[in-house]
Amino acid sequence: MPFAVQDADGYALEASAHLLDHGFRELRLHRISVTVMAGNDASTRLCERLGFVHEGTTREAQFADGEFADVQRYGLLEDEWAGPTAVLEWPVRTHQSHPYPVGLITVSTQAPPL
Repeated sequence: MPFAVQDADGYALEASAHLLDHGFRELRLHRISVTVMAGNDASTRLCERLGFVHEGTTREAQFADGEFADVQRYGLLEDEWAGPTAVLEWPVRTHQSHPYPVGLITVSTQAPPL
């Protein structure tokens, strides 16, 4: 499920925190993974702030803007999720004069068998 991140006001953080909480608590997912284009600092910060663990880099895995680019792989397990309150209580960053760049994140999930 790809989506763009442009977060000048913290909306991506809040929405992502509640989406993760829904996935782990309501859908009983065991793992949620995220793929971020290398160099997308805003998306990388978002993943790290949410508690995702960097699991590796896949070299030249995405074709974008006429060239191949590396992607960063992140994962978060159910027992690592601290909940939205813990994530959202972090100190709020100051507003910058320019918005964060837009970047592509791909999210995949794994649920236990029924």
